[in-house]
Amino acid sequence: QNYYFFFFFQKKSVPLQSIMNKIQLIIAFLLCITTISWQTAASADALFQDGDYAGAQDQYARLIKSYPNNALYLYRYARCAQELGDYPTAKQYFERSGNRYDLKHFHLGEVCLQLWYADEAITAYEAYLARPNIDPARASYVEQQIRYAEKLQRYMRRVEKVEIIDS
Repeated sequence: QNYYFFFFFQKKSVPLQSIMNKIQLIIAFLLCITTISWQTAASADALFQDGDYAGAQDQYARLIKSYPNNALYLYRYARCAQELGDYPTAKQYFERSGNRYDLKHFHLGEVCLQLWYADEAITAYEAYLARPNIDPARASYVEQQIRYAEKLQRYMRRVEKVEIIDS
């Protein structure tokens, strides 16, 4: 009857100093966890910047488990997958990363072209071109990629009409 429901309070007559010690211990534990998480993010960023995409992808995978909606981690994980040639995974994570990063649509278009998703590539490239302050050299490249994707669409329509008759 004289017990509180909190795990660190035993009775009403517990000295205030004992309670403060337990609270300080909990705060120190939370700070350690936050510091470890920050170090993981910093090491993942360093690996990404150095071009070690496999190592960075492992670090970002751990971070995504802890922070599944963090746009930066999703975007960087997708970039690592793209650089490593895992285009289906890259497409999935680019789509989950939101619209916060300017180059997201550009890279999504590149991935969709690698997967032969011409419609989605065109949509992604047009979304990239709609953003303000894009690099003119990259814009001309994107327009060229859009023309290539349109050609790919025409080819894919023709492929569907091919029949193989085995006599």
